[in-house]
Amino acid sequence: MLEPWIPYKGNKAGIMDNIWASMRSVAMPDPKGFVCPFCGGGAFEYFLAQHGYKVLMSDIEKGVVELHKLCASEKGLETLRKWKEQAFTKEQFNAIKNEDTAFSAYVRSLWSFSNDGKTYLTSLENQDNKIQQYFDGCAEPNTRYKHIEDISILHLQKNIDVEQRCCSYQDVEIPEGFVCYCDPPYAGTWEYKAGGFDHQAFYDWCLKQDALVFISEYSMPDDFFLVEEYFKFNEGGGALKRKAAVERLYANKPVHKLSLF
Repeated sequence: MLEPWIPYKGNKAGIMDNIWASMRSVAMPDPKGFVCPFCGGGAFEYFLAQHGYKVLMSDIEKGVVELHKLCASEKGLETLRKWKEQAFTKEQFNAIKNEDTAFSAYVRSLWSFSNDGKTYLTSLENQDNKIQQYFDGCAEPNTRYKHIEDISILHLQKNIDVEQRCCSYQDVEIPEGFVCYCDPPYAGTWEYKAGGFDHQAFYDWCLKQDALVFISEYSMPDDFFLVEEYFKFNEGGGALKRKAAVERLYANKPVHKLSLF
């Protein structure tokens, strides 16, 4: 079974079915497609594409978008399999991590601690052991690599309609008949690699849109409408430090939920 996404902190792989079920419970015409201005690792975006929707996915982080484009390219799978032959020390990771390239995004995704994109996967003392485990096929980067490879396999095997673009959400236009899904940096938590995020400007942008905009967040101002909430564990720091959290899905305008009898 394909599980296509770039391992990325905050990705929605664990609750994609919940989000999709919540969207489908809202009374609205079947969308012509989805606009996703904070695609990140793309887990929900590829989920939507596999359900037959056109997906316009974008993100401000250039390296991540370039990695998505590489995976979709003719030589994507060949390139990924060449990269898989390499392991990375902490020194090599730190030398590469700040580049805005597909390769840098690949290295950050596989070799960072808890997918934070900044901190090396393990301690310096355990580095050689972790690299040996990788070549033996039993380390975290092996599982993470498989998800990235699945993106290329998906593009080869299925007729999916996905467009990738590097830009700010403020430069995104929502075509008529499309629905927008936003998974922005959560207020009070981690932010973009490039710097801070203006949440008030984002709220204003959402409320100005004529299209229906769904937003994943922990909480939103009173101008927004709660659609659903999901209990989950955040794994940051490993299973021993996982924290319970409630993810919520909001809309930028009143929505009517369907009743099933």
